[in-house]
Formats: sequence, structure tokens, C-alpha cells
Amino acid sequence: MRRWVIIAALAILGLHGALLFSTLTDWRVTLDSGYHVSLARQYGEHGLVARDRINFGPGGRPNLQAPLLHLAVGAMGRAMGGTGDDYVLANAILAAAQWAAAMGTAAFFALTLGGEWAMLLAVALLSGAGYASASFAAGIPSGWLFILTPWAIHFFLKRRLAPAVVAASAAIYVHIAGLAMVPLGMVVAAALTRRWRDLIRVSLAIAVITAPYFLHCLRYAGWFSGVSNCSPLLLDPLLDALGLVGLAAAMGRPRDNAFLIACAMAPLAWLFQDPGRFVVQSGLAASVLASVWLSAWLVRMRETSRAAVAALVIALATLSPFGTAALAAEAAWAAGARYPRTLDWQDAKALAGAIERHGLTEKLVADYQPALCPAIAVYAPVACEKGHWVEVQPPADPADALAAASKVYVLPLRPDDPALEAMARRGWLRTWGGAADSTVVTLAASAPLEAASAAAGQIVAAEAAWLSDHTINNARHADEWAAAFSPRKPRAARTQLLEQRERAGRIQLALLVYAAALEPSFPPQAAAMRRAARSLGVIASFLGDGLARGFESGAATARLRWRMGMLAAAAQAMGRQPPPDAEFERALKETVEVYLASKGAAFFERPPADDRHSLPAPLRSTASASGRIAGCVARTLLAEGPRFLHNYRHVRACAKSEAPAAPNFRLVAAASQYRVLSPGRVPVTR
Repeated sequence: MRRWVIIAALAILGLHGALLFSTLTDWRVTLDSGYHVSLARQYGEHGLVARDRINFGPGGRPNLQAPLLHLAVGAMGRAMGGTGDDYVLANAILAAAQWAAAMGTAAFFALTLGGEWAMLLAVALLSGAGYASASFAAGIPSGWLFILTPWAIHFFLKRRLAPAVVAASAAIYVHIAGLAMVPLGMVVAAALTRRWRDLIRVSLAIAVITAPYFLHCLRYAGWFSGVSNCSPLLLDPLLDALGLVGLAAAMGRPRDNAFLIACAMAPLAWLFQDPGRFVVQSGLAASVLASVWLSAWLVRMRETSRAAVAALVIALATLSPFGTAALAAEAAWAAGARYPRTLDWQDAKALAGAIERHGLTEKLVADYQPALCPAIAVYAPVACEKGHWVEVQPPADPADALAAASKVYVLPLRPDDPALEAMARRGWLRTWGGAADSTVVTLAASAPLEAASAAAGQIVAAEAAWLSDHTINNARHADEWAAAFSPRKPRAARTQLLEQRERAGRIQLALLVYAAALEPSFPPQAAAMRRAARSLGVIASFLGDGLARGFESGAATARLRWRMGMLAAAAQAMGRQPPPDAEFERALKETVEVYLASKGAAFFERPPADDRHSLPAPLRSTASASGRIAGCVARTLLAEGPRFLHNYRHVRACAKSEAPAAPNFRLVAAASQYRVLSPGRVPVTR
């Protein structure tokens, strides 16, 4: 029987793996992938990258992303040829490896803790859960963090301290959240087993190995914005429910189940940053918890009953896990139904080609969805306005002060869109080609203010009225996989989503032209209009892009329809007084806030003139100074060698040269009084 159990587990993995690997050249990726692959290309071409010059141009920002995965993708992509497609393929290969590693990790620990039946059930539960499985197949750094942390805990509990240090250090160097997740898991494991001496030894070794990365992050702590892009809450009901039952059972004997409890507790830090990521990637631990509990229940049955119950659980997990089935999604993608597509590499390549061919790479690229812009940087040397990983961004972004005409725009409009063509005929802009449903645009000249105001009023009034009447939510559906067999219904929905995306894109276009016309005489209003235009681009993305499927709720869409009706009325009234129209500006601002506030400002940047999401100034100053002092000490240590340890004056010299001019002795009081708003909760006046 044991032999057949192992064969069954291998057959399940082989089925999923064959479907996944058959699409290696068009791998399913996430919104994050464009950012990570563009950064990996920088590593491949330049070695270690201390500064990210792709995102938040023109100045860029410190690169606080953990380097390990980017180094691996960069080295492989460079070895394969060094083109954009080579880096994309390298990312796909390592993503496939991550999926295999996740399945192997679940199988190993289930086999070790619960036997062959537990291994079979763990494999079936994790590989069959649509969202949990896909989260590892996406190949993003956090997946490796959720894989490496259980290995670090395992080696620690087995008193194999050297492998524990290696696994823990690798987890930290693969994702910045490892700085919280790994210590928490280790402390829980040590507390349950009372191995404090081992914990001290391991902690000291990990601290030394990861000190360069930790000090780099500490030095630039003031760049952490407090803004967070939370993932949508994606549930795998069968896996999640059984995992919770398994956790409850494990908590009944905490010392005997120290490994399971530590693995379940380690990711808790994600609840404060990205609950969606916590839920979906904790599926690995949930599969082991569930399978160990189920196997303990199965061994009390007769052999025939055990096989029947296990077969039922496996069938449910594989074919109908009370949610999205991974097998259905994988089969649909392999069959050619590749929608929703979060990121289209071919579109990014086409846009990059249009920008590069026409000599526009020196201009700042303002993508309608800033998080998509880094994908263009995989294929062309561009810098993006705003960008991805909004958790780290400039305290004051110089791009906000740049004139509208100084940038190159990627708008969610077809090259032959009538609004684009009409404005091009008036000499207000130029189009440079692009992808099928996105166009590269530059503003050719500032339109006369009266004419731009009138044109903006007409376009915004018409498009906002249509959106108020017809907008539907860009929601996920459990039966999307059926598109491989009956594509008509999904095609109709896609047509509707594309149309509402275009109409929001026309509003963005009108606001950009209007902002450029306002700049000579009304700079503050022009800045507000540029910001509103960026927000409308994000709204267009939410309304029609595959990346935003399920991101907003039906209630948010209903609020947007309500506000779009009021915006249309305000736009119709434009022209009754000389521009700028304060009533229109207020209606526009409220429309944006009502829809986007639930996702943290405007999804991609700090709130204007508002540092509520930032570290307080005393903490920013002290953290930055501490990092500079630590860097000075490290540089001096390398220069002086062992002599440094016997000469305290070097430390005092570093402290004197790098410390703030006026030390703040009320830092503790300032920190205790500082109130951090929940990420994404921006008060809105309605």
C-alpha cells in the first residue's frame, strides 16, 4: 500500500507539473513580476544594485529589495543571452522551480510528521488549491521566503544549527519580510522547546551574515512610506478550513508539535502589511497541518475505509476544492484561454519598442498604471514616474513638480482612438504607436487654456456619464476556467471591461491636456490636475485590466458610479466661469478618493501634503543616522582590520561625523505619541 500511496502522490504532482511546464514560454505571472524581472536585469548587467533607478524617477530610490532572487534571475538571464525575453524566460524557469520546491517541501514535512498518507494528502491539497498553488508558481520572492522559513525552523529543532543559519539567512536575503518572519518563527520554536542557548547561537550567526542588508535597510528607513498595496483576499476554502482544524489539533500538544506551530506563527507579521499574502502563501503550512491531522484520523480506520476517505479528499482537493481549482486553471491556460492575464510581456515589449525607436527613453515614462511601467524597463532603458513597490518611495517626489509635456505617457487607449486623433489634429499631442490597447503619447504643445478647458469638459462629461450608467465590477468568477471550452461569455465581459477602461482613459487624456494648459498661469491647480490624471489612469486599470480582477468590491464600484454621475454634472458646468473651475476640481478629487481611498491613497503614491503614512521625522532622522554610523563603522573596520577593535576613537569619530546636528532626546516620547493609521485607511469626506 505504501508504494501505491507514493506513486499516487507523484502522479498528482506529475499531472499539475506537466500542465504548468507546458506553458513555460508564456508563464502565468503576477503584477509584481514586471518589477522583479526589471530589477533582475539591472543585477544581470551591473552586479549588485544599491539604487533603483527604474522606479520613482527621475531621482530613483535606494534599492531595499532583498537581492538573492534578483541575482539568480539576473545571472541566468545574462547567461542565456541578455535580452528582455531571456530575463523573462529565466524568471519563468525559477518560478517553475519555486512551485516544485513548495510541493516538495510540503511533501517532505508531511511524510516526516505523518507518514505516507499525510504526504499524499498534503500534495493533493496544496497542488489542487488554485490560489495557494498559483502563488508559488508565480515565482515572486515571498514564495521562497515561505519555503525557506520552515526549513530553517526544521534544522533548528533538529539541532543542525549550521543548516539552520544558512536557510534562515537565505530567507532574509530573498525577501525583506524575512527580517521579521524568520526571527518570529525561531523564537516560537525555541520557546516551545526551551532551546534558548541554541537560539542565541543561531541568532548571532544570522545577525552577522545578514548585517550588510539589515544596515542598508536601516540606513534608508526614512524612505519607507507606510503606504501599502495589499493583495486581494483570495481563499482556498477546503485547504484553509482543514489547515485551521489541523492547527487547532496541533495547539493541543504544543511541545510535541513545535515545528507545526512555529511554521504557522512565523508569517503572522504579514497580517500587518499584507493579509492577502499571509492567507494565500500560508497554504504551504496549512497543507502540512491539515494532512498530519487527517492522517492521524485515517490510521484509526480499516484499510478499505481509509483508502475510500483519502480518495474522496483527494478528489475534492483536485477537482472541486470549494473554490478555484488549480487543475482547471492550469488546463485552461495550457489550452490557450489565457485570460485574465495579469501582465502581458508582449505588450510591454511593443511599448518599449515604440519608446526606444522614437528616441523617448530619456523622458520619464508615466504609465496609466504605474505598477506596469517596470515591465517596459525589462525591454528598454527607461525610468518610470512612480512605479512598483510603493512601500519605499521618496519623502518628496521631484517628479510631481515636472511639467506635463516633459514626460512620455502610456495611455489605456488604442492608437486609433477618436479622442487621441482629435487632439492630435489640433496639435496638442503626438502618438508614437504602442500595443493593441495601449498607446505611447507625448504632449506636443500647451493648448490654449479656454480651448483645453472646453475640450476637457466635453470629454469628461460624456465619459463620466457613460461610466455612471454602465460600469460593472472587474470581479473574479469561479468559473473563469470554463473559457477554454465556452469562450463566448467571457469574451463579452472582456469587451465591456475594455470599453470602460478606454472611457476612463479618455478622462485621463483630457485631464493631462488640461493640466498642461493650466501650468503657465495656475501651477497649483495644474499639479492637482496631473495627480488626478494619474489617479484616473489607475481607475482605468482597475476597471478593465486582468491584473485588477477581484481587487475592488462591488460596493466600491457602486460608489464610483455614483461619483461619476456627479463628476459628469460638474464637467457639464465648465465654461460658465473662467478656468480653473474649483467646483470641477472638487468633484474630481472626491471621485478619486471615494474609489481609491480603500487601497491606500491612489494605489501608488503618498497622499499629497500628508505624511500620516510615513515614519515621524524624529524616527526617520534617527534611523537614517544610525544606518550612516553603522556604515561608517563597517568601512573603518574593513580598512583598519583587527586594530579597529582596540581603538574606540574610531567609533566616536563615526558617531560625531554621521550623527544628526541636534540629537533629539525626546525620541521615545515622540514615538509613543505617534499614531500609525491602518494601511490604506484614508479618511474620506463624502
